[in-house]
Amino acid sequence: MQTAKQHYDRLLGHHYSWMLGDTAPVIRIFAGMLQHYSVVPNPHGVAIDLGAGNGIHSMLLAQMGYAVTAIDLCAALLQELQDRTLSLPVKTICDDFLQFRQYCSDTADLIVCAGDSLAHLSGWGQVDSLLADVYAALSDGGLLYLSFRDHAAVSAGTTSIVPVKSDREKILTCILQYSDTHIEVTDAT
Repeated sequence: MQTAKQHYDRLLGHHYSWMLGDTAPVIRIFAGMLQHYSVVPNPHGVAIDLGAGNGIHSMLLAQMGYAVTAIDLCAALLQELQDRTLSLPVKTICDDFLQFRQYCSDTADLIVCAGDSLAHLSGWGQVDSLLADVYAALSDGGLLYLSFRDHAAVSAGTTSIVPVKSDREKILTCILQYSDTHIEVTDAT
């Protein structure tokens, strides 16, 4: 079985932005959440985006004035983020987001871990460790934004084969294999 880094480097990183397509709805949801929790533009704020990918969340935070540290294990996706944020205060780090504390000397006003980032952790021990590190890294009154897919309703049979996206040139399919504690994901184009 390959690691998440190997999977993104070999396959998903090359198709990720195409797979996401129009990111405007995701950005609107994130912006609405920020507004709901009174997160306002802050030219002196510090934000950390764990599992930043191509930077959907990082870009909005940087546009709001935050100095953003975007951490992801896929260099290709971070390069896309860098290319789109040349004039914005975004620092990219290519590493496992569990290592984020070694790259952040200041406390953060906001830490984001969204999309499927949490699902890449290998177990509850890593989740506990991440949450402890996040708690230690947040400033007083700082916020943590987590989002993840709900896999509580286990798919079975053909419903575990998910046609993610297709166009005239390619098809991306995801196959989910469930066990008691993990979901094995196989993507194919």
